[in-house]
Amino acid sequence: MIQTLNINGFKLNINFEPQLSKNGQEIRLSGIAKNCTLPEKWITNTTTKKDELKNHWIYTFRYIGTDNFVSFEFDYYGKFVGIKK
Repeated sequence: MIQTLNINGFKLNINFEPQLSKNGQEIRLSGIAKNCTLPEKWITNTTTKKDELKNHWIYTFRYIGTDNFVSFEFDYYGKFVGIKK
């Protein structure tokens, strides 16, 4: 499992500690979910040479002190797809 998200060069840690968002506001991980609208896919791990069942994942962060959230989607390979509305 990944420990850090790379969002077009900006990095966020996957933990529940407060951190700064790209716009300078405090942000904290709120939840992680599978994107169930896309099918799971068997992908060969290049390190172990074994097939693994992969998903798209959505990481949701909350702006501390507000009711605002932002979610980022990552593909089967851990690459940033986009911001989820």
